[in-house]
Amino acid sequence: MKKLLMLGECMVEMAAAEGGLYRQGFAGDVYNTAVYLKRSLKTPAQVGLLTAVGDDAMSEAMLARFRAEGLDNRHCYQLAGAMPGLYLIEVDENGERNFLYWRSQAAARQLVRCIEEDNGAAFSGTDLLLFSGISLAILSAEHRALLLGRLKALRAQGATLVFDPNYRAKLWGKEEAAHWLAQAYGCADIALPGLEEHQLLWGQQSPEQAADFLTGLGVKELVIKQGPERLFVNGQYLAVTPAEQVVDTTAAGDSFNGGYLAARLDGQSPLEAAKLGAALARRVIGYRGAIIEQSQWA
Repeated sequence: MKKLLMLGECMVEMAAAEGGLYRQGFAGDVYNTAVYLKRSLKTPAQVGLLTAVGDDAMSEAMLARFRAEGLDNRHCYQLAGAMPGLYLIEVDENGERNFLYWRSQAAARQLVRCIEEDNGAAFSGTDLLLFSGISLAILSAEHRALLLGRLKALRAQGATLVFDPNYRAKLWGKEEAAHWLAQAYGCADIALPGLEEHQLLWGQQSPEQAADFLTGLGVKELVIKQGPERLFVNGQYLAVTPAEQVVDTTAAGDSFNGGYLAARLDGQSPLEAAKLGAALARRVIGYRGAIIEQSQWA
């Protein structure tokens, strides 16, 4: 059975509900991808999270949620006295979201220290690992370098590495982000960016320009997202059907990634996998919050 690891942060999500109230859940880019990958995958595989949480009641509830989703918790480090980060999400009338974060002391910022103290044991036997720009942005420069060194070694051992830059301007500056995201691309076999990120960070205005940049860094397989209606998949344009109703765009890209990777692991071609990923994202943005409740999933 393949071992699939999603490396990064899960947070407490407070999503706006009716009457000025908020609904509490758990979300985060790599966690969202893990959930949708696990739910979509037909081939038996062990889907796990590589993260750090606290030892408080909210962290315990988070770990219980992971288990309920069928995710492997063995590489979720629990830090004494620490807590998870929290974000509040508000959605406008068009379904576009705005985030407010409380994460400066989040346990996930210490993930690399945990990995190093464990001498990288979590990576043993990994077949595929996904990480994101957010996974890097919350770390110190020293920890980013250590992590990328570990990931290069893991790739050299035969693991497939997947990277989504998921650039967030609130987390770091453009020059800093451009430097580290390029370094991360250099570790990746599969890249799942948005064209807008490349326009902002490197001035690449077309998918072809972005693809040339990525292949030059060693990326072998890529899907470049161009809004809700078009994808660029390994040199081919793919038109996708936009959602009829957009309720909340949270996790649109994350769910695409989960659906895409599930289809690829199930033996589908990149083009077919992109169609399935787009269909899943279309479904997810019809619901509030990052994760569709299990009761509504079937």
